[in-house]
Amino acid sequence: ENRHPTMLAKNPAGTTPFIELEDGTCLAESVTICEYLDLLYPNERQLTGGPDPLTQMQCSMWTTRVQIGITQPFQRQYQYGEGAPYFKHHVPWVEASVPALAGLRKQTIDNLRWLEEVMQDNANKGVDTGFIAGTAHYTVPDLQLYTTAKFMGHPKVNVARLTESFDPGGDG
Repeated sequence: ENRHPTMLAKNPAGTTPFIELEDGTCLAESVTICEYLDLLYPNERQLTGGPDPLTQMQCSMWTTRVQIGITQPFQRQYQYGEGAPYFKHHVPWVEASVPALAGLRKQTIDNLRWLEEVMQDNANKGVDTGFIAGTAHYTVPDLQLYTTAKFMGHPKVNVARLTESFDPGGDG
């Protein structure tokens, strides 16, 4: 549906998620939507780490680390591998990017291991909150990693067996 002309008129990137506001304005990208919700509801639990500036910037730092180091390389290796039969019709560089599969998988796995080590080190130091950004509740990087891990482990993600099965959550 997100590639249908009526949806492309709202979100020209053809990506999800995006939301349409009452006035017809559309906002896309998960982090942008979370930032918008935090601004609309400043007295609620902040998905972007606020209200204090240091906590918000630590959350921003971890959001960037999770995006660049884990979720983006995984999504790309999915697009260029298992998802290539679909994505080659929508993303013109998919077929040219197939040789990057092994490197993207390695980047994802190595950065998941690194994140686990950092969180374990924090736990050993007694500063473990159980959440990536060190906040008292889940924030954007936790949501990004959780949803990507759930997707990675879903049996339909590797139905064609074009890439090695990958389930970091261990429940797929």
